[in-house]
Amino acid sequence: MSSHTEGSFSFELSNTQSNRIEHLVSSALSGISEFGNSRYEAKQELYNNGVTSSHDVSQQMGIHSFATYDTYKSVATVFTKYCFTEYGIKQLNQIKPDMVKSFLSEAVNRDYSRNTCDKYTAGIEKFASAIDKLCPVSTPRAESWYNAVQDCREMIKNEAPERDFATRAYSNPEAIINAIPEPNLRICAEMQLNHGLRLADATKISDISGNTLTVHNSKNGQDMQIKLTDNEVQRIKEVSGGSMCIEVKQSTYRNALHTACDAVGESWNGTHGLRHNFAQERMGELLGQGESYKSALSTVSEEMGHHRPSITEIYLR
Repeated sequence: MSSHTEGSFSFELSNTQSNRIEHLVSSALSGISEFGNSRYEAKQELYNNGVTSSHDVSQQMGIHSFATYDTYKSVATVFTKYCFTEYGIKQLNQIKPDMVKSFLSEAVNRDYSRNTCDKYTAGIEKFASAIDKLCPVSTPRAESWYNAVQDCREMIKNEAPERDFATRAYSNPEAIINAIPEPNLRICAEMQLNHGLRLADATKISDISGNTLTVHNSKNGQDMQIKLTDNEVQRIKEVSGGSMCIEVKQSTYRNALHTACDAVGESWNGTHGLRHNFAQERMGELLGQGESYKSALSTVSEEMGHHRPSITEIYLR
């Protein structure tokens, strides 16, 4: 089964709520629909008016084909349902740039392929233009949402898989970590493997009290507490020179992990692959201790900062 099907977005919305969202999205997109008009002539008119950058041309162009309209409508509907469900908004003009980032991050977490994530970014940017026409604001969404999308580009490029994976877990994650020469980068990898930390959290370790690592402002602004082993605390102390703080660039860590994968003959599944390993190992541990599947899944979901077992199940493929 493809990850698109197994990990697809689903929302607990009533028929009335779903129909209302469909109506809002259709109303917004209808304002930039140009069915029957020449796309070529519209583009030439923009050029004649001094619009030269490909991005500006794309954003100011209307929708000229029904197929393109259907694609944009599909993306906009899923995105809007996400915002309504996760943030409790009631109108399109309440959608903020941070919601764009959260949605794209969630798509990567659900193992959507890079091509699919790119389709989402294009659809969201076009949707921004549509809402701008319907509900103008001082800073156009075509600008603020575009900046939010740009902030996610590196994450999509490096973390979204090129294709669907049966699993993103590594076959021998310990060998990969041992192949990383830099001690501080090895610790970052171990934090992902042993505790399921996200990339941003594993590369910024700064609050350790006793054996408790507090991760501040993780995804969706949540704080998380991680129980470290005595050995982990000692190694962090040694590597950090006693400061108990390890902070590295995400790109530096990612490149080191990628190089280590090549060194041991593992396919590159992104840094997120180590979170998949954690989920599978932790589930096995809890089930081995006699916990029920439902209880174990709930525990792992909380430990990974998901709070929704259905998301965690994606990691157990």
